[in-house]
Amino acid sequence: MRLHLTFRSLLHSLAVSFLLASVIPSASPAQQASQKPSEKPTAKPSSPTEKSENPYQIELLETRYRFEANGDSRKEVHTRVHINNELGVRQFARVNFDYNRSFQSIEIPLVHITHPGGGTADILPSAITDNPNPAVVNAPAYQDVRVKSVRILGLAPGDTLEYRIITTTTHHPLAPDFWLDHSFDRSGIVTQEMFELDLPASREVQIRINPATPAKSSQKPTPDGAQPTIYNWDLNPSNLAGEAQ
Repeated sequence: MRLHLTFRSLLHSLAVSFLLASVIPSASPAQQASQKPSEKPTAKPSSPTEKSENPYQIELLETRYRFEANGDSRKEVHTRVHINNELGVRQFARVNFDYNRSFQSIEIPLVHITHPGGGTADILPSAITDNPNPAVVNAPAYQDVRVKSVRILGLAPGDTLEYRIITTTTHHPLAPDFWLDHSFDRSGIVTQEMFELDLPASREVQIRINPATPAKSSQKPTPDGAQPTIYNWDLNPSNLAGEAQ
């Protein structure tokens, strides 16, 4: 059973997907994961105690979405990855994030490496590039479809890579409507996944949550609509071990 969360405005039958495009960094080719975030680099699924069987282990995947009444949104992803071997080093040598420049912007406030011996290194802004998506590089009318890339230098087996990505969406073509679909990780590559959804109190939103993954906590708006509706999930592979595929 795939675990889905769907959030859709009641006002519009069309939708724009805000999938976790910047959650799992890309394998080769460079843009693979940002275009298809549900596809992770090939690795044998394992439990958290069998990290050596995976090229890397995502120790923490924390995602926070906030939607405004006008359809604007802010998505923040905080990820901490342990690199197990040289294949993991190659897969994280460059991390890519797709976005549309006409209504989105991406900030990368943190890219940090911690070495097993205790040393640390921060990735400099010069390692970040912003180019047209290779799929539209020869189509001048679509140059707003971009890929922001971070070249991760100095990464080695045993290192821990940590990064934070903020995607801001304003004046989306379908605003004020919005739509989000999310599936929690089941592969064993993610040890702990935290997900927060902040919805505007002033909007009537249709929400469908798989009963197998209820929110850990939720906050409902007050009668006067002063507070947003907030849902929180905190999951790990053991929470989902009994679920059907």
